[in-house]
Amino acid sequence: MRIRAKKIRRLILAAAIILVTSPICYAASVELTWTPNTDSVDTYRVYQTQTENVWSASVATIIAPTAIYNSPTLPGGAYWFAITAVKDGAESAKSISAKASIPPNTPTGLKAVIKN
Repeated sequence: MRIRAKKIRRLILAAAIILVTSPICYAASVELTWTPNTDSVDTYRVYQTQTENVWSASVATIIAPTAIYNSPTLPGGAYWFAITAVKDGAESAKSISAKASIPPNTPTGLKAVIKN
């Protein structure tokens, strides 16, 4: 049986569409709120990590007195967040961290088959 190249290309494209559009995991945004610093500060820096207490560069800078941050959409997993206050270029120590756990996608396609 011969399969033409055009038909093969259509099959590959259909498979690629299925892979690209299939959900990998649940995604959500995380909202952080905190009590504004009583000292006059310029900004707050937001830190985010997926490994507890392993911090890299800040992911956002929030202009004071705003004390809220909404993350971009994040895939399922555990995330820790911390903030610092900045005044005249000097940065405070990091706050205690807050953890947000975004659940994985719910499994689909469950079937029950009676076997004899």
